Amino acid sequence: MDSEQLKLEDKKISIALMSSFVVLMVQYLILVSADLMGTTTGRSVQLLSKTVVVTAFAYALPIVLRRNKKRCIGTYLAGISVLLAHYVMFPENNVHQQQLMLPLFSMCLPAFIYSSTICDWKVLRDIMKKASYIVFCAGVLLGILLFLGRASVGTYSMPLSYYLLLPALMFIDEFLDRPSLKDIVFAFLLIVLILAVGSRGPIMCILVFIMLKLIGPRKRLRYTDLFAYLILLCLVVVMALSLDQLLAYMYHSLDRVGISSRSILLFSQPQVYLTGRDALCNRVIDEIADSPFIGIGIGGDRRVLEGDYVHNLLIELMADYGIPMGSVFVFMLVLLMSRFFLSRNKDQYDMFAIWLSIGMVPKLVSGSYLESMNFWIVLGLMSRGVVTRYRHP
Repeated sequence: MDSEQLKLEDKKISIALMSSFVVLMVQYLILVSADLMGTTTGRSVQLLSKTVVVTAFAYALPIVLRRNKKRCIGTYLAGISVLLAHYVMFPENNVHQQQLMLPLFSMCLPAFIYSSTICDWKVLRDIMKKASYIVFCAGVLLGILLFLGRASVGTYSMPLSYYLLLPALMFIDEFLDRPSLKDIVFAFLLIVLILAVGSRGPIMCILVFIMLKLIGPRKRLRYTDLFAYLILLCLVVVMALSLDQLLAYMYHSLDRVGISSRSILLFSQPQVYLTGRDALCNRVIDEIADSPFIGIGIGGDRRVLEGDYVHNLLIELMADYGIPMGSVFVFMLVLLMSRFFLSRNKDQYDMFAIWLSIGMVPKLVSGSYLESMNFWIVLGLMSRGVVTRYRHP
């Protein structure tokens, strides 16, 4: 098969993977702007959104099956075997395990399989850029409606802030590589929107990504790049020295237009406020201590927390599989990530940094790996291998 055909097929797979990012943001814009949350019409919009994403995945399915049918079959056999074993061993968790079947088998495992079959990451990155512009436009439009008082997301919106994470990272990545006014302005607008109506998790992901970029492989800088970095460094220093006053100014400015920023308020506090998730973690840790070798099974944290989950990937793995097997999984994740951390190929490293910040870092403070497509996309990309037909300009 020639390279153009391979790129075309990679494009179809990449569109399938990125379709959820675009569709979820557009869906959220429609539901919030038209005040359709919880209504019959809103549920119809959500059904249509799911249909669009399923169609995109179905369109690329023949390519995925032709490239690696064995991985498809093996992945589902492994998933079914693990869940079936836990279903038998932990009958007290069966209700929660049944609820996890749909997201795991219809979203997470397909995301892993599809991402692991992409040959050319350059194609995926190009689709990520295009998706970022669409999400940016929808996010900014919703932000304008929120600031004008034409729409409301309540006290804050965690989904919106994570929807905006992809374009924010892409624009920051572009700026750090090739400084431009457009990229820094777009990134700034998204960060302000996240701070105004979002949660703190995406801000942490952005900071982690910037740190990873700064310690990663570097390209040869031009004088204009150095000048842009110098200006940015001066701005960061000034902002750091006057952080309290800056946060206070932002909070009161947003409050004047009717937006009370929960994130800015929490960032302004002298101590770290964990919104009660430390208590959730402690309860699950206590349960792990009572059964350290086999854990409390998949869905066990939801049983213990009465429907909630632990919001921490490491603790969730230990709870699901016990300390010995959970430690093995953590070691395997670290081993996979270390290949990218040690890579001297800048383009490989940058893609890893972006997806790590989108799919892995959030799972340390929010969500569950059993329901996160982004987490499984990261696993699929890492499992593909960093040297296998990777191309990037």
